[in-house]
Amino acid sequence: MSDEDLSAADFSRVLSKLPEGLPISDGYDARRSGSDRLLAEENWYSSPKQSMVSWYEDLESPDGSARKRRSLEARVGWNRSTSPQGMLWIAEALGEDTATLNEAVEEASRRKRLTSQCSAIRRSIPWARIAELLAAHREETQGHFKKGAKSLAKGAGSKLAGWLSGRRRDC
Repeated sequence: MSDEDLSAADFSRVLSKLPEGLPISDGYDARRSGSDRLLAEENWYSSPKQSMVSWYEDLESPDGSARKRRSLEARVGWNRSTSPQGMLWIAEALGEDTATLNEAVEEASRRKRLTSQCSAIRRSIPWARIAELLAAHREETQGHFKKGAKSLAKGAGSKLAGWLSGRRRDC
């Protein structure tokens, strides 16, 4: 399965492992207008990360929201999101460059309605770009995992060889 066709549940799991509290998305969230701020305070979540992880989980859960047509693709969730700060957080957490993020913030800040802000962000950062960032993130993460696994295997192999040869008696 390509990152273009990633399921919402799989994307939610990826998002849950990303860092929270990022400067550009947090700055955008702090600058939102009073009416948007009140709307956000009525929600149960405490951060854009928590909001987006939950949003993508709910896209697949049978007892989620009362949407008529449910989609299992993360791409559809991105295209239907009404959380500009959450969308910015996703892009920032996946490693989007600062210039693109600032352009998205500038465009979104010119809009009053949340849906218009999200549309502006999607124009600057479409799902195809999120899929690219996700692929790069996975490659980087797997690279760190492979290096750690090789190091661990190398160390374990030398201990195992020592135990088998009778040189190590600490087991």
